[in-house]
Amino acid sequence: MTTRKDFLAHLAERPLLADGAMGTMLYARGFDFSECYDELNLSHPDVVLDIHRQYAAAGADVLETNTFGANALRLAEWNLEGATAEIAARGVELARQAARDVRPDIYIAGAVGPLGVNLAPLGSISRDEAYRIF
Repeated sequence: MTTRKDFLAHLAERPLLADGAMGTMLYARGFDFSECYDELNLSHPDVVLDIHRQYAAAGADVLETNTFGANALRLAEWNLEGATAEIAARGVELARQAARDVRPDIYIAGAVGPLGVNLAPLGSISRDEAYRIF
């Protein structure tokens, strides 16, 4: 496993190349924007894994997990809030598998997107509630 020191030393040597947009690639494969792309970690892991492998083969040093919207609030839009941990864990597993398959020295970064709502006092989500959601 890479340590923080290893990561910082790597950064000191050269910039790291990150992968590209997972959502764009999923859309290009025929998935509609109305679908829950994070849930594809469970229902279509082969597609997510293939995209990660393609980015790795193209030279990415960092693969970002397919978990941008994997929080209970966002997943509730698809009645998937109870599957948050499973979706997130599978997203990590898929990125790690792609790295092992293509180049084991690739770093894995967890994607964490916004809640999609305003925080209090402008919105309805308190800071403590947002913390719990993440």
